[in-house]
Amino acid sequence: MPQEHELVIGANFLNHDSAIFAIDVHNRRIFGMSTERITRYKHDTLPPIPVIKELIREFELNPSAIRRVVVATPLLSQLGIQVERELFTATLTLRKALNVRYLPDVVRELRRYSDLERLAKLKLLLVSTGGRKHLMRVLPPMAIDAGRWLLYSGRPASAVCIDNKVTSFQSMIVTELNQLFPRAAVEVRAFDHHLAHATAAQILSGFTNPLNVTLDGWGDGVFSKAFVRDGSVLKQVSASKAISVAKSEERLRLNGQIPSHILSTGIFNDLSLGHFYSIITWLLGFEPVSDEGKVEALAAYGISENEFLTELRKTVWLDQDRACLVVSRSDALGLYFDIPKLQEYVRRLGKEAVAAAVQRFLEERSLELITCLLKRWPRSSIVLSGGCVANVVLNMHIYEQLCENIFVIPAMGDDGVALGTCVLALAQLGVTEQDLTFLQEERLPYFGNHHPRTAAEKCLASFGNLVAVEDRSQDWPETVAALLIKGEIGPIYQGRMEWGPPALGNRSILADPRIASMRERISKLVKKRPLFQPFCPAVLVEEKDRLFERAYINRHMTCAFRMRREFWEKLPSAIHIDGTARVQFVSADDNPMFYRVLSEFKRLSGFGVVINTSFNLHGRTIVNTPEDAIEDFLDSHMDFLVLDGYLVRRRNSDDARDTKQEEAVLSCSLNDPVRYTTEPA
Repeated sequence: MPQEHELVIGANFLNHDSAIFAIDVHNRRIFGMSTERITRYKHDTLPPIPVIKELIREFELNPSAIRRVVVATPLLSQLGIQVERELFTATLTLRKALNVRYLPDVVRELRRYSDLERLAKLKLLLVSTGGRKHLMRVLPPMAIDAGRWLLYSGRPASAVCIDNKVTSFQSMIVTELNQLFPRAAVEVRAFDHHLAHATAAQILSGFTNPLNVTLDGWGDGVFSKAFVRDGSVLKQVSASKAISVAKSEERLRLNGQIPSHILSTGIFNDLSLGHFYSIITWLLGFEPVSDEGKVEALAAYGISENEFLTELRKTVWLDQDRACLVVSRSDALGLYFDIPKLQEYVRRLGKEAVAAAVQRFLEERSLELITCLLKRWPRSSIVLSGGCVANVVLNMHIYEQLCENIFVIPAMGDDGVALGTCVLALAQLGVTEQDLTFLQEERLPYFGNHHPRTAAEKCLASFGNLVAVEDRSQDWPETVAALLIKGEIGPIYQGRMEWGPPALGNRSILADPRIASMRERISKLVKKRPLFQPFCPAVLVEEKDRLFERAYINRHMTCAFRMRREFWEKLPSAIHIDGTARVQFVSADDNPMFYRVLSEFKRLSGFGVVINTSFNLHGRTIVNTPEDAIEDFLDSHMDFLVLDGYLVRRRNSDDARDTKQEEAVLSCSLNDPVRYTTEPA
């Protein structure tokens, strides 16, 4: 077992959704957080050094007292890849040079430098960084699409060797960690990507002997694996391989047809069930490996049984004997690499029908796979992880059709593998699963950082000329409920940050779901997102059977449920067009203050239900610091903010929201809401 002077960190150190997870077994402390929550760059790929600094603060560590640091990573197959470390420095420097904070702003500003003359001027800003010579080599070939450079430099695993100065993946981690822990010996341990997903889900599920299934885009050459218990370890029983086309002639044909920054995502490198979904996400005008939820939402507006679905079904089939999914190389390449053909399907069938087809395709093949696995290895419970199970409608079908005892890990993406690698590394050091049972005692994953109330007080004082503040620390939940009843929209900020994508009452924007126009107001005035995307409700656990046809107590918003028809018109802004809702059930033990909000709202309205969407604005990640909370509030059309028990409003009429502007925004809808709202946000 690790000693007090030792630190074990599970980390997705590079690539999409970099993150860390640390478990202090001796003091029963937990910390898990993704890099994007600090930098506020969605799906940030930079090394999670800022998060490790937060870990040091949260655990109150003395860096000089740490003698050994074990870094566990899932990137087994990439340990030998050469990466240019200084590209990270160049990326951070560029962000500072452009003097912008959020990713959409960076991309917009970067496009101003789309010609060589302006690029040359930009490079002059970076003379003092030590990375100028690298930028001189990297930027010119990418001058036509400057946005590509931003993404390129954030994906160092694809970087070229510059001036013969390269460092291995391991040595880069060691170098970075030695700067934080100067007296520590740093070692890197690597684990299978899907085993990390499965281990994380297993340790949090509480199930003793489930079928553990991963559904992902790619990881160590496969996109899905299945595991069962073999004593104290997980035994792999199935693997569905991805088809690698990264260097093939077929992929070369895509040059000129697809923007370089889309190619850099890798969705055309390895063909898999998850990557198919991402390809269609891009085809429909959204951001792949980010906006797949928009495709899932749009699918409810279309008819799935069409000729495009017929073509999709040819690309992946179930191998019953091996209990795995197989990608048909010829059919997959023939469909997904024929961009004009794909575009013609969208033109003829419409975005809604294409979205419905790919959603149905994902559901069919996933259900076929899990059904086959359950026949081969019968189990009474299922544990799910991997990026594909962010699809809550898919999870609903698994729950309804295959197994009522399911658990979907809250951080199902690659930020979640940090927990898995941490547990696997601890096991090698003698920590048993029994030693980690306190993880399951955390009913909700409030594993992120927190800021003391004094930080909120200091921050509010600095914004004193802009905001009016009232201390409602004793009754803020009841105050919030009363404001929601009046039709106001406002966020709450309390406690530790949530781990994983959903906001679960600590970094949440709340509103009244009974108001039919509320969905449109939040979409247009706050989130700047398409109207076809639904908002999730937080629901008192006591309301489960009353409101829903069939549901289990899902605390993490990882599964959709069907609301009883008699409540569709009573709670119109809490459900999707198909009558489903992605629910967080809340009990008094989960989050006492949030439970009070819901209880008071039920007393006033008759429904223990509120809209709960993440506290962030368009292009920004969930707020981290009190300063983030106040800035996002002031930059929005929200009515109030509750910050650690302080009720915050704009100070005077000059700073109040412009109601005329709100009316103008709300009136811009076209007659056809689906067509209007399919435009990417």
